[in-house]
Amino acid sequence: MSRSANGSRKESHGASGFTLIEMVITLIIVSIVASVGVVSVSNGFNAYLTARAIEPLASNARVVLERLRRELRNAQTCTGISQPGGTGTIQFTNDQGRVILVNQGVTPTNAIFMTFDGNGREWLLAYNVAVNSLQFQLAPCTGGLTPGLVTFSFTMTATMIDGSVLRLPFRTAVYVRST
Repeated sequence: MSRSANGSRKESHGASGFTLIEMVITLIIVSIVASVGVVSVSNGFNAYLTARAIEPLASNARVVLERLRRELRNAQTCTGISQPGGTGTIQFTNDQGRVILVNQGVTPTNAIFMTFDGNGREWLLAYNVAVNSLQFQLAPCTGGLTPGLVTFSFTMTATMIDGSVLRLPFRTAVYVRST
């Protein structure tokens, strides 16, 4: 309020400051922007945690797939393939006369193993493999292998922080060139 020239009081209508409605609208806009920001950060964090769980499995699977491709590419004979209940086992002889057995063992981590020359010593290729997921597909395996495509697949699992289980399928094929 101010006084006029004659000394009477006069109401000032141009006072500066915020009204209650302006404050409420500002708070609503700020809360909407903040909630969008929280959702974006939360989604980014969840994507990071998922990628962190997937990377070791994908890396291990690439090594397994490459090793199996390399061994099967030079296979000479196939002495057995079985898939009882879905569990894959294949035994073959490579071009150097070495007998190779690839199987999925039922261990606490459900692993894929490779054994050379029947010596009983197993080489761990992959761990955290889904039960009964190692599969081989090829022409009937009796004696010599005919040149052709051999496919194999398996599924790896990871347990997330929230307790959910992530299943990652891996599959590849190799052309067997030796006869």
